[in-house]
Parts: sequence; structure tokens; C-alpha cells
Amino acid sequence: MSILAKLKGEKTLLSVQEVQTEFGPGYRGIVLIGNTQKTCHLIRDKETGEWKTLGDENACAILAASLAQLGSPITGQTSAEKLQHS
Repeated sequence: MSILAKLKGEKTLLSVQEVQTEFGPGYRGIVLIGNTQKTCHLIRDKETGEWKTLGDENACAILAASLAQLGSPITGQTSAEKLQHS
């Protein structure tokens, strides 16, 4: 019997969605910190190109670090480029 068959429960620790807003494109992350879900929005200002955060600062730090690991517009690399350099 596999270990997966013995799992008794699960929690989503990080959920990330790509979003479009009237201010520009971005990401919404829902992060489980302790037993509480915290939300962060990272939005790229379409006029200045700067990334703006809105939401829980710890959730934003986790979301930004996760996106950087994946390779995303936040880092200027696509996921494929990130994998090629690994």
C-alpha cells in the first residue's frame, strides 16, 4: 500500500491565481499561516511597471518568493527559462 493511500487529510498551504485588473496584470495568493488564511495581491502597475502589494505582508513575502522560484514576470524569466538555467 502506498503512502498516498494512507493520507488522512490535507490542507492547501498556498493557492496562486493570475489575475487581470484595471490597474494591470498580477497575482492573488492565499497563504495558510498558522490556522489562518491570509491574502496578498501583487499587481504590476501598467503605467510605471512597478509591482505593488496589497494585503498581509507575510503572505506577500511568501507569494513573491514562490513566484521567484517558479520563474514569472516578477523575475523577468518564464518558468521554462528558469528550468533551463537550473
